[in-house]
Amino acid sequence: MKTRENNKTKNKTAVTFIEIMISSIIMLLLAAMILTVMTSGNNIFNQDMGLIELQQKVRQTLYNMSRELRQAQVSSVTVNAANDNVSFSIVDDVTDTTSATTYDISYYLDAAGTSIVRENPDFNPNCNVTWNDNKCSSLVNNVNSIDFCCIGGSGTGSCTDCADAHTVEIGAELEKTVRGQVLSFSLKKKVRLRN
Repeated sequence: MKTRENNKTKNKTAVTFIEIMISSIIMLLLAAMILTVMTSGNNIFNQDMGLIELQQKVRQTLYNMSRELRQAQVSSVTVNAANDNVSFSIVDDVTDTTSATTYDISYYLDAAGTSIVRENPDFNPNCNVTWNDNKCSSLVNNVNSIDFCCIGGSGTGSCTDCADAHTVEIGAELEKTVRGQVLSFSLKKKVRLRN
């Protein structure tokens, strides 16, 4: 009699095959849900990091451009008809007018239309023809568009008329693909000319 009671007790504490299968299915569903949440979080993180990178690049580029443009001689600022090229002159030492050197500077999109180039045209040849590190520097890649516009002054009001303009507006848009998702960031900055 004792053996029957022990067998009944053992049967009651044992796990059946069906219970193991149900437990396994529940664990697989939980693992799948956790994996989905983690994958989604990773994608959002990568997109945000890509957008932050674009923001940093465009802000740094506009900062560098505006720093030089502020020093431009107002009469030397020119914007081309497509509004994607600005040229101007700066004086390296405004306190010494007898030996001051003037430097011509241009900003524009490269021939491929993907990078902003800073060029010092005092050196030959043109950056689009032959790259020379002394006169050419690529400021940022992944550029979708750039535009310049002269504001104010006695001109006709068009972006290319920079006669006596007191402000130049710079706009840039960068675009990057992160894990199949196209990210884009654009920024405009107004630069007041000082000289």
